[in-house]
Amino acid sequence: MLTRWRSRRRLVLLFLLLLVGLLGYRLWRVGQAALALRDDLKALQALADADRPDITAATTLLRETHADLLTLRREAGPFLPLTRYLGWVPRWGGEVRAAPDLLAMALSLTEAGVTALDGVEPLLALAQGEAEVGPEGPMALVVRTLDEARPQLEQAQTLLADAQARRAAIADEALSPRVRSLLARLDRYLPLAQAGLDLALVAPDLLGGQGERRYLILVQNNDELRATGGFISAAGLLTLDAGQIVDLRFEDSYDVDDWSRSPLFPSPPEPIRRYMLAYYWVFRDANWSPDFPTSARKAAELYRISRDADVDGVIAVDQQAVVLLLAPLAPLRVPNWEEPVTGENLIPMMRRAWSPSEEEKAKVDWESQTNWQWWQRRKAFMGDLVAAARAKLEGNPGEVDWTALGRALYRALEERHLLLWLSEPEAARLLARQGWDGALRQTSSDYLMVVDSNIGFNKVNALVEERIVYEVTLGADGAAQATLTIHYRNPSRADAPCRPSPHYGEDYEAIMHRCYWDYLRVYVPVGSQLLSGEGVPIPAEMMLNGEATQGEIEQMPGEAGKAVFATLLMVPRQGEAQVRLTYRLPAGVVERTEEGWRYHLLVQKQAGTLGHPLQVVVRLPAGAEVLGSRPAGTMDETGRWVYTTRLTTDQQVEVRYRFAP
Repeated sequence: MLTRWRSRRRLVLLFLLLLVGLLGYRLWRVGQAALALRDDLKALQALADADRPDITAATTLLRETHADLLTLRREAGPFLPLTRYLGWVPRWGGEVRAAPDLLAMALSLTEAGVTALDGVEPLLALAQGEAEVGPEGPMALVVRTLDEARPQLEQAQTLLADAQARRAAIADEALSPRVRSLLARLDRYLPLAQAGLDLALVAPDLLGGQGERRYLILVQNNDELRATGGFISAAGLLTLDAGQIVDLRFEDSYDVDDWSRSPLFPSPPEPIRRYMLAYYWVFRDANWSPDFPTSARKAAELYRISRDADVDGVIAVDQQAVVLLLAPLAPLRVPNWEEPVTGENLIPMMRRAWSPSEEEKAKVDWESQTNWQWWQRRKAFMGDLVAAARAKLEGNPGEVDWTALGRALYRALEERHLLLWLSEPEAARLLARQGWDGALRQTSSDYLMVVDSNIGFNKVNALVEERIVYEVTLGADGAAQATLTIHYRNPSRADAPCRPSPHYGEDYEAIMHRCYWDYLRVYVPVGSQLLSGEGVPIPAEMMLNGEATQGEIEQMPGEAGKAVFATLLMVPRQGEAQVRLTYRLPAGVVERTEEGWRYHLLVQKQAGTLGHPLQVVVRLPAGAEVLGSRPAGTMDETGRWVYTTRLTTDQQVEVRYRFAP
């Protein structure tokens, strides 16, 4: 009996040892797969951070990463159901608990990438300079490839949506700082990837794959700031068919209006009529509304009145967009320009090209503004510049850094130097979802947009400095009051009196060094009540209409669900000015939550601006303690929460707080 019991015990022990050995071996294989995956992720991150990543290497590495993820899922499969109960593990408990969702998310992401890349393989070859581009040009190849890749792109869309759902199920607070930072980076890229797939699906139609498409191009000069980015200096008409540019022409914005049809021109906005003495709403002033879809429709309407031409969309670009988009094409050789164009020298060279030559200067009577032969050709350089860029893109696509060009395009869209309005509903929804249509953004919480419009007939915005300080005081009952202070400084040379008229100088620099007449609008949540305002009085002799202003703040008709406060101000050469508004925010701006209170602010950037300094100050109620903030701010010595940044893109600020027990 004893011998038999010992034999059974040995068998049990042997079985347990075998089980432990198999388990250990399986865990070792899981570890090996995890190590391989770790190396893949490091390599992918290095490629993503490279200035000019190797697309072929990135594609191969993505496939290897997906294969390693499949191996990890196969090896770890028996253990994954148990990870939900292992959140208590020291240091790595959060990652262990989230392992099923992290793995499923990664698998969907990599499969989406592989599927999409398989569909657009000819475009990858184009980006590497290895594609055979036919006589129809590279854009025709883009249209044909994307049209044929629709099934793969739609499958990639589905996989990406699954990855986003998995991501939403992961609780960040339980993860280690490193994994949280990786997920934060992923959060920035996921919307871009979704936008890229959406855009790839609608691109063939937008590029004329189903028939001819025409787009109106607004060339905006942000040296003379207007609501959607700058004064409309020139207009272009782009015609596409099957991805090919059938026609592309530019002209001075002053030449667009057909004055024989002036009875059809609408009346201009009241500030343009009052302060610029304009009696018709002409094409070059079409972009008065900061809501770009509104301004785009108005530009298309005014263009149609004079040209009998309908368009399928409107594209607006400012000088910074041109700099960003041409930098990857550098060096770019433009006929009659003394040196190759780069991102660094483009704006100075455009200003020199605009200015009259020494011979032309000698013929002009600057006081009477006569003999302006140079004036007719001052913007001709735009067509030359576009022609040179087009020649390089179509004639030498292998010399183009397509990755850098894609990044530049994304930056121009994100920073609102490039705005798009499309009449096609699906494409319009895509642009709105990404914020690339330049529309006034909608939110149920606090909102601020500062909109400056230069109505002084000059280019002084190239020099003017602006700083925004927004302070909100929160009450214990959820009430809120805001104080907005906007500081302006004009460092222009103080060598002439202020002359509010379209008066040119001997070169471009001369019209930069002027006084600054600015029609300021502040967009805030609907229902906000103005309590007080301090503007800038302007004497009658400095007004084109001869009427003095007292710096009064007006409440204008609302727009796009926003209340609007407005004033005219003037900043003299070598001078400064300040506008201050205090207003009560509507009820409900501060949200009551289960843990306490939540204050959220969206500050929308005006298109065309280069990043005004912005400071947001939140004064909490007495007895409140901060539970969290996004982004991380600082507490000053008076207990105010302070966040400082530059308004290069839209900024969102959130503070969560409660009252101490």
